[in-house]
Amino acid sequence: MDERSTAITGISKLIILATKRHIAEAEFLSYPERFQTGIVLFSGIDDYFAPIINEHTFIKQALIEATRPSHRRAIRAEMNDDVCMHVRYGDYVDLDQGDFPNFNHVRQPLAWYIHALNECRRCLGKSTRAWVFSDASDAEVQPLLGITGVRRAFFGSSIADLLAMSTARVLIASGSTFSMWASYLGRMPTIWPLKQRRQRIHGCKWEYEIELGYEPLPPEVASLIRSHQNACREIFV
Repeated sequence: MDERSTAITGISKLIILATKRHIAEAEFLSYPERFQTGIVLFSGIDDYFAPIINEHTFIKQALIEATRPSHRRAIRAEMNDDVCMHVRYGDYVDLDQGDFPNFNHVRQPLAWYIHALNECRRCLGKSTRAWVFSDASDAEVQPLLGITGVRRAFFGSSIADLLAMSTARVLIASGSTFSMWASYLGRMPTIWPLKQRRQRIHGCKWEYEIELGYEPLPPEVASLIRSHQNACREIFV
């Protein structure tokens, strides 16, 4: 992040953290007028995007302005007509292992991503470019990388990847909050795996955030994908 403008850094930051009262988020939000000074501690994601669901434009602008220029260049990646796929592996487990505490924390089969991509290309054309953003190895996502017109993308940092994904015409998501952030910032049609859409983010047409199995895209969604234009790059670069 770019902390050169309004952020408190260095020794001043350490002194404030050590000497000022620490206030829990819930306590502060219940009655903020009580607190004239102190440090509010924000933690957890219980409500996900609910508290900021209507602050989309402000959040996106503030995030981009706080990001170092070297990472912000990812917005110029020219993915406005492309499909981005977020394939989350990390600490997620395979569905066939049958032992996972949260259904959101499972690896979606690559066959599903291939199906979702084929459905998007049925709307946009077979030559539509697609990009794989993933913490998996190349070998683990090779079935995707072996498809014509599909390439792996990495812009040097998580925030850069997030900004690049937010420029996509269509996002094929995982059950990760990283996908949620890309969808929230980009406001593009987003295809979620079944039972892995944690929350509606757009707050408008349901077609923007569909859950898909292995069936064809509904006609309303296909029409939306064909007509959608992602304006993130033009507005915020």
